[in-house]
Amino acid sequence: MSDTAGATEASGAAGVIAVPRRLGRFTSEQVAAWTFVAYLVVAAPLILFHFGAYHWFFRDDLMFLTERTGRWPPFLEPHGGAHMSVVPRFVYLVLWQLFGMRSYLPYQMCVVALHLTAAFLLRMVMRRAGAGPWIATVVAAVFVLFGPGAQNIVWAFQVGFTGSLVYGLGQLLLADHDGPIGRRDLAALGLGLLAAASSGVGIAMAVAVGVAVLLRRGWRAAALQTVPLAVLVGVWAVVYDAGSTPGSTRPTIGQVLAWVRESYIGVFEAIGYFDVLAVLIAGITVLGIVLAVRRAPSPRDALRTAGLPVGLVAGGLTFTVMTALGRASHGTDLAQSSRYMHIIGASLLPLIAVSADQIARRWPRTLPVLLVVFLVPIPCNTRAFTPTFFGEPYMRERERILTIAPRVPFADEIPGWVQPIPDPYMGDVTMAFLRGAARNGDLPEPPNAIGPKTIEEFKVRLGVALVTDGSVPPLPTDCRRLSGPTSLSVTEGDLLRIDGDVDVSTRTGDEAAGPAVRFSTNPFNRNVFEVQLPDLDLLLVPRGNASICTEG
Repeated sequence: MSDTAGATEASGAAGVIAVPRRLGRFTSEQVAAWTFVAYLVVAAPLILFHFGAYHWFFRDDLMFLTERTGRWPPFLEPHGGAHMSVVPRFVYLVLWQLFGMRSYLPYQMCVVALHLTAAFLLRMVMRRAGAGPWIATVVAAVFVLFGPGAQNIVWAFQVGFTGSLVYGLGQLLLADHDGPIGRRDLAALGLGLLAAASSGVGIAMAVAVGVAVLLRRGWRAAALQTVPLAVLVGVWAVVYDAGSTPGSTRPTIGQVLAWVRESYIGVFEAIGYFDVLAVLIAGITVLGIVLAVRRAPSPRDALRTAGLPVGLVAGGLTFTVMTALGRASHGTDLAQSSRYMHIIGASLLPLIAVSADQIARRWPRTLPVLLVVFLVPIPCNTRAFTPTFFGEPYMRERERILTIAPRVPFADEIPGWVQPIPDPYMGDVTMAFLRGAARNGDLPEPPNAIGPKTIEEFKVRLGVALVTDGSVPPLPTDCRRLSGPTSLSVTEGDLLRIDGDVDVSTRTGDEAAGPAVRFSTNPFNRNVFEVQLPDLDLLLVPRGNASICTEG
């Protein structure tokens, strides 16, 4: 092939990838953009009413709903020890006033809308960084139904993480321009403030914006987008003593590096689903970077041209190191947690898209293959929307317990501090809170009628209450091992200590009168229970090694 012919072919390849081609009344770029919008429109109800329909109020949701002192939540208090959560707390305050706990859907709609907005903004980043319209569409499509990041897509509480991602991407796009500092930069800084006030992810997004703006516009513009946020977060952290996750110790450098390695391996495995595709996508990324550097006049020019994806990679790495500093001392088991995969995946996808585009420009015939490589994992990754533990059975059981507890005949006899589900991660979900919510119409009706068997079950759930305030006096050491089904009669005010896994039910004679309630050893308290109802006849069935201590 002559040099002239090669130049013509290269020009044609550029037209396929970057230059709009007429398809009737529309260009290829317009068709790709509208295809992506249609995909988002279809994905929204699919996520809400199919993939995420199992979800109900869960752990941190309930923390936000119950932490209000009077009418207002503690907006500036750190959540989880390290996160500024002003915006999420405000969102929950408004939604509580409008919907209470009658439906989870309004809460979930917020996080789904934020996630789809993040996908839309990621495609904008890819296009602005030079990725062709169809590569940008397909790679961004991976993120839309990214099941490995499902926590940040269907769990309403993650308006914090996902919100920070969205506001940070908005800041990145607004700050990415030529010319002097102006109103657009101030608007970008405002979005950065929202990102920082939503979660710790906002810090990582500020790094992403700072690096990208530094590469394109210099240090003054970068300082405007980062220094005010750093001062704000720094002052807040000092005033409110915000730090790492409670109970964590400082990890070693080796532990941090192991966490980072596992995180990024997990992201490529999540994007590709199949091991061979994960390796191929990693190879595409590396090869694309090499091609981009070779084509640029200098490595510095290559960095400046790829400022947006490079900035996001820097932000993603910052986020990963931040999570490692708080978690890595416990091992790398949590490194591939869903909420982390979502954020790190978002930080990598623009670079992956630009790298794939470089390959398609160099070898135009690889374009269909590249598109298929990214399309194939999408339906497979939707399987990850179904969690192995915190799935529909778990959610329905908690909904059942919390909606029934304030409505059993003896509910008003139970002290307000009693928690129907003694989970330390569920906030202050007490009988006082639930009775008030039911009285005000903020709690939905139970999914099933309250029958005699259910009443017997709740005599155990509410009548044998875990003491969580640490004020219980020491119990006698006269304990006995449970070697089989054991009958026990207790009355109001009695104290029990149960160690091990034991199924407890009320009894009639030697037979269970209602469903059993599992009592398990809890590492967060002394496993001390106080009886709240008079004259309970109980049947205890151990599940493995278990023992019980009574007062006498």
